[in-house]
Amino acid sequence: AATASAAANCSNPVFQGEGLFGAPALTLRSGAPKPFPENAQADNYPCSVYAGEDSCCSNKTLEQIDFYFALGDYVLNQTGMLIQDNDYPSKFEQLVSAQMTLLCSFVNKNLFPTLSQDCDQASDLVTKYSKEMSQAAQDVAEAELKCAEALSAYYKGVLCFACEKDWDQYLVSEAGIFTALNLNDNTCTSIVDQCTPVNTGVHTVANVAVEFVEALLDMFSGGSWSFNLDVNALVDSLPDACGGTMGTPGDCTQFYCNSSAVSGMQTPTQSNWGFLNNNNRALEALQAAASSNMYTATGYDAYGVGAADVHTLEMQPWAI
Repeated sequence: AATASAAANCSNPVFQGEGLFGAPALTLRSGAPKPFPENAQADNYPCSVYAGEDSCCSNKTLEQIDFYFALGDYVLNQTGMLIQDNDYPSKFEQLVSAQMTLLCSFVNKNLFPTLSQDCDQASDLVTKYSKEMSQAAQDVAEAELKCAEALSAYYKGVLCFACEKDWDQYLVSEAGIFTALNLNDNTCTSIVDQCTPVNTGVHTVANVAVEFVEALLDMFSGGSWSFNLDVNALVDSLPDACGGTMGTPGDCTQFYCNSSAVSGMQTPTQSNWGFLNNNNRALEALQAAASSNMYTATGYDAYGVGAADVHTLEMQPWAI
């Protein structure tokens, strides 16, 4: 383990040897910090907030960071494509339609004319709530892209920590061992602000689904069938986007700032909610593991540094 000591020029231990907190090994400038970048030709460089300042990043360091930036952008773009291609409304409508078709296939129109009429009305409900579900899912997808951008800003910001000449001010040590990164409160609040709408959105999707099922039950119970079903119990165990469930919502600040979902130099966790139903154990493991970050008013603002180098993702709305 790396031991804590006073900063010796650009000898940031986070990026040396096997690295700390999941950081890659980078070739830092030797000796004292110098103006950034090294020459006028370096006009297309990462970590742009350090432009004109004394920095521990050489051109070689910037080339290495740029590689990880490109990798991060690729992951972000792939995430965006997965989110955009994951058509929640169609899947929802297909699932409900299949169940309604199966249910109504057993109804004899001659023996149960009322039930037959209910089945016809049910198709109208499917259409109505599919539109509402489509809008709710559209909101989730757009929020997921914003969350992905926030996590990308974080990842790029912590990589740019290699350029920070005052790096020793942001490393926390216990008994001479570096144990955590001291990050600025703005990093935590910015990620939470941009990722919480995902959680709000998935709960809205669940609420619309519950309202739809209840509308179906009300319609059929007004006819010839009776039901005794706790609809909310059907969705209570489904995971949300902040480490909780629909029945017990997760704490987004706890999830993004205090768990390993966002920790050190590890690639942050971006969960495409449409694929979460089979990942309960993975989410529980994330929530249980502590982050190597701590947040204070005087910490390194990873989000603010990285946000300058994040591009915006856009998506086309689904047909509603």
